[in-house]
Amino acid sequence: MKGKRIAIITAAVLTLPIGMVAGAQLESLNFKDAVNQIEKNDPNKIINASKPEISEDSQPYQGEFSDELDRIQETQNNYQDAQNIFQSEMTAYETMYNYWIAGQSVEVSHANLEKAQEELAMVRLEKENGAASEMDVLQSEMNLTNAEVSLEEAKQRYKMAKYQVNQKLDKQINAEWKLEKAPDVGLMPNSFYNPEMWSEDLAEHDALDTLEKSVEVYEEIVDETDSLDVIVTDPRKIREAQDDRDDAEDELEEYYKHELKVAKVQLQEQKDALQLLLHQKLDELKTLHLKIESYRSNIRKAKDMYENTKALIENGMSSQQQLTQSRLNIMNQTMQLNQAKKDYAVAKKEFHLFLNGYMPR
Repeated sequence: MKGKRIAIITAAVLTLPIGMVAGAQLESLNFKDAVNQIEKNDPNKIINASKPEISEDSQPYQGEFSDELDRIQETQNNYQDAQNIFQSEMTAYETMYNYWIAGQSVEVSHANLEKAQEELAMVRLEKENGAASEMDVLQSEMNLTNAEVSLEEAKQRYKMAKYQVNQKLDKQINAEWKLEKAPDVGLMPNSFYNPEMWSEDLAEHDALDTLEKSVEVYEEIVDETDSLDVIVTDPRKIREAQDDRDDAEDELEEYYKHELKVAKVQLQEQKDALQLLLHQKLDELKTLHLKIESYRSNIRKAKDMYENTKALIENGMSSQQQLTQSRLNIMNQTMQLNQAKKDYAVAKKEFHLFLNGYMPR
């Protein structure tokens, strides 16, 4: 019921003049004020601020926090290892999708060539019956040559894709084999593209682990800076060592409070980056979804136009040039459909990896 109500409201809004919609729903934003606000919110002011200094006498006390700091590095190392695995998987899928679309291009070019051969045979027959000229035959022969060239170019691209795949499969570079199962390029339902569906996944994203661990560790360190053991190198200078310890506590507390502040800012930046990526990836998928549906519709129409043009030619009501254009339109729309399907499949795979912790490069 709620979805139906939203659809009705949306339809009603679309019928309103643009000025009315803007006036009713959009706030006014001054350009200069927006620039000033963005500048004010710039997290780099905190990140790039000068770190508090630690004196030479205080530096030995920093070693007391080595175990805590190692936890941050360990988390970062685990994250990077996982990213390398994700990247390898993504690269493998992209390689196979490139091979698949190269094969599809060969099939489309074959179909285009067959139609060009049929057109030439039809024109030659028409010429024998006095319904076509020698110029029509020559033009059809040129069209056939163009179709043959297109096929050879598609075959060359397919060979290059095959060579790359063979190398990655540790096969002979020119090994021949058949791809038995086509990749799944199934379109997702419209609800899939709603960013709110994935907010919980982002909250647990691996890209936050290191920064969350940094915040946790720096909070612990700040709490521990007021209980450092005195480092005594000379028993005759205990009082001096105690003073150095007190100074170290103050300096390290200030230092790690700064590090904590920076880590919190970076954590929020990473959360914002994840939100931006989420919207970008879903918008990309939605756009590709619409492209696929549009190309499918165009192909149906182009095929109908081709058959109608053939019928009109038989009745002397159309030209060979129009038939050729209809044929090329089918080929181009099919090529674009395959490219959109490949792009959608890659983007969908990348999105699923993203939800599992992958950060696209």
